[in-house]
Amino acid sequence: MPNAESTTLVAVYGTLRQGRRWNYLLAESVYLGLGWTEERFALYLAEYPCVDPHQEVSQIRVDVYQVSPETLACLDELEEHPLVYVREEISVLLDQSDQSDLGNEPVKAWLYFYPHATGRLIAHGDYALEYSSPSPGDVSELLGIPLTTPLDISLGKLQT
Repeated sequence: MPNAESTTLVAVYGTLRQGRRWNYLLAESVYLGLGWTEERFALYLAEYPCVDPHQEVSQIRVDVYQVSPETLACLDELEEHPLVYVREEISVLLDQSDQSDLGNEPVKAWLYFYPHATGRLIAHGDYALEYSSPSPGDVSELLGIPLTTPLDISLGKLQT
């Protein structure tokens, strides 16, 4: 595995996490493991999960991925960065079992923030604990129904 300092890492907390609707966008990425943000933020659920960088409520549970420049650009498009969500670098504490190649130090990773987030506060900071049932993308796969989005179309992934 490449040195974490020479790669682009992304920390995802909602529908991009493993088993969630948009996780397939990370299929070509390297999963490094689970972690928590070093700093405290506020995780909300409205139409989509969002993290407010200006409120210190709890550490946020994240999946950490090593991504290519192309995948990062795809995520920027999904999150409508910088117009809707804003990507900022943060420190992440990987779970002990996931740190074998990275040491015990926090890693730097990009996280998508939604300034002025509203909705229902998830005070414990873990989206997955709130939503253990399959997401709409998972259900479409189980039923064999194609899930086509504007992002799929723009990326040339139109399902027929």
